[in-house]
Amino acid sequence: MSQNVVHTVDARLEQSLNEICPSPVTMRKALAQNPNLVRTLVGLSLTLIIVLSYAVYSASLTNDYYVYTSDPQERSGNISLITEQHYPVGEQDWTMWTWGFNTEPGNLSWINATISGGVIGGEVSLTNAAEGFWSHPDLGDPEAEKFSCAVSCVKLGTHETTFDDAGNASITGLTHWDPARRDSGTVWAKSLSRAEKSARENIAYEHADNVWQIAVRLPGNHSDMPMIDITMVNEEFSGVKRFTIDPATELVWATFSVIGCFAVLLVPSFGIYFAAQAKERRAEKVGIGTTEDE
Repeated sequence: MSQNVVHTVDARLEQSLNEICPSPVTMRKALAQNPNLVRTLVGLSLTLIIVLSYAVYSASLTNDYYVYTSDPQERSGNISLITEQHYPVGEQDWTMWTWGFNTEPGNLSWINATISGGVIGGEVSLTNAAEGFWSHPDLGDPEAEKFSCAVSCVKLGTHETTFDDAGNASITGLTHWDPARRDSGTVWAKSLSRAEKSARENIAYEHADNVWQIAVRLPGNHSDMPMIDITMVNEEFSGVKRFTIDPATELVWATFSVIGCFAVLLVPSFGIYFAAQAKERRAEKVGIGTTEDE
């Protein structure tokens, strides 16, 4: 009696588990016995793909992000010679020149110094003693790979470099590594006026120390001064507009993304269905062949 009760409980438990989480065999039987299930799955999938694609498309069109741009005003610096020295260091004679120049403080972003007419072994230094500036040897190099000024640049009062084989050297500096201060950026705001206010605040900057010095030291006794070219960039607010994308392109990408997600879920189900159908056809062929033999 107790064994019958146990078997009855086990049978009911197995039935309950199959209802909650059907096994692959149960799935195959259900799909094989109900061909309308395939049409239901296809119809439901297409409906969800269309609805979700439109939802992604609509969400991409209505946003509170704004893109602002700035107009970089580039100008040349007027340098003036401060000192020219000839001095020995051990058994080696050296020549040193020092120039000074001023920068515009309002929204100053870049400061670039290019020197030509040097020799190998010569040195160049750019100094902004009180405020300092950010720089790195790879800053401004178009061939630099995996370079980020936010990670690699260092803020110092003086940055130095050396001349290359052609007798050229350059130092590129930033008043801040944050790219939001120059060129363009994005802000989040509830209205266009608030977006413009935030954008202007991102660009606004007053450089405290506008007195700069550049020094060139060359081994040997030289009478010809190197050529110095100083450029500075001050940013001016240009405009701001709501971030938008191409609707047709976004709809296509959203549709294919959702189709891909559903394909991952539906391919196994359809695979089970077609496998069940093939197995049923094989069973029918075997049954027909057995009947003919009899």
